[in-house]
Amino acid sequence: MAKSKAEAKIDDVVEEKEIDRISELPDSILSSIISLLPTHEAVATSILSRRWKSLFSSVSRLHFDPKFMISQSLPRFRILKAAFGRTIHNDRRLISQLLTALPIITKILYSQVGTIISCKIFHFHKYWESGKLEEWIQFLKEEKSVQEISLVCEKYKFLWEFCGFGKDELSLSVGIFSGRSLSVVELTDYILVDAGAFQGCANLKTLNLISIRLSGDTLVQILSNCIQLENLGLHACLGLNYIKIQQTNLKFLEIERLNTTNLQFELFAEELTMLVLSNLSFRLDKMHIRCPKLDVLRLYGGTFNILERCFMGTENFYPLLYDSAIQVLRTVLDLNNMLDAVLLSTIFRMCTRLRKLEITDVVTDLRSSSDKDFELMFWERRDIFDYITHHLSVVLIKHFRGREREIKLVAHLIKNAVNLEKLEIQCGDECSRQEATTTMDLHYVPRASINLSIILKPCRKLESVGKRQPLKYMQ
Repeated sequence: MAKSKAEAKIDDVVEEKEIDRISELPDSILSSIISLLPTHEAVATSILSRRWKSLFSSVSRLHFDPKFMISQSLPRFRILKAAFGRTIHNDRRLISQLLTALPIITKILYSQVGTIISCKIFHFHKYWESGKLEEWIQFLKEEKSVQEISLVCEKYKFLWEFCGFGKDELSLSVGIFSGRSLSVVELTDYILVDAGAFQGCANLKTLNLISIRLSGDTLVQILSNCIQLENLGLHACLGLNYIKIQQTNLKFLEIERLNTTNLQFELFAEELTMLVLSNLSFRLDKMHIRCPKLDVLRLYGGTFNILERCFMGTENFYPLLYDSAIQVLRTVLDLNNMLDAVLLSTIFRMCTRLRKLEITDVVTDLRSSSDKDFELMFWERRDIFDYITHHLSVVLIKHFRGREREIKLVAHLIKNAVNLEKLEIQCGDECSRQEATTTMDLHYVPRASINLSIILKPCRKLESVGKRQPLKYMQ
């Protein structure tokens, strides 16, 4: 009996579902896919079939985390981790299981048949004391031409108490990170008492230090060894009494959440194009920046004084970024704050090549002048400079509240920026219905740029505001 069209279609769908598309992929593609998995999960794929048995030995990226390489220890470890900070009873069996990861990591590492691009290793202090960690690093550099190494020193309290981890600093071998192929190093949770580990690191291009305790002198010594460094990140580091960066080839610098106040900061980088600063407290009289090619500046979280120092200067100091080459600026301002409005107008005046402006609108203590009319008419009376009107092409404002001063600024840009191509306003949750309605009316402000696209996004609770009919007086 002939099958109906519906039955034939169902058979075709079933047959299509039975086709194993993954098995049709070449080994090189499959190896690339499982390279994205943590290594213990990549190894687990070897039980899928005979073809998959040795695929994990051809991965180009390794990620070792001993906490999850011993399956029996996983539930117990999660309980102990949740109890961080409390008194933990001695569990020698768990400790023994975690330390048995040493030979497993060694076996997997030495079974790799191709070049390894990157390797990330979570480790305990004992791994370094045993010499295994250093052995792995040397093998990766010399035999596998590894390009990127990331090391994370575990510091859970129960492991320190019961594994004999009595000290919290590692004696890194001299020149351990030097190598012909090694170009990226990332360290987390170390104490660096000197720069010996970075001796001879002339080929290092990227260095990220996360939760590292080190002095300003040690940082200077590290950077003096990394003469080809192009990317530097300092994240939540401790012990820095000053930062002095003088790198010829540095192109990207990010510094955030340093646990210090009134930090002395000197930056001299002729090739630097991107600078990111977040949650920092610098001594403004001890802050010096010389980056003639700076193209992108991002300032977040409590960096208003830094922004002010960069663009407005003080009674005793010239602005640090006078006549700057900045084309992209991302920062945090209170657009309802008069002082921030003055600062923004100064940025417009000084950033003669600004193309993209991104502002996260925040609430601060309002600092106002005694002249309310001056405040309300500030942007109407403020000439937007010719080089801004001819360069500014993209503006994004987040957490917009639709207050009068904010509306005046945005309307001013719409009316005057002749090359503005995209204006996106994202309203914050504190925006009222009336303020959202006023924001939506910006669609009807006369535009200086015929190519301008205005995207106005109310907060979720007020999305219906964006669907209302245009007001007659705005048409």
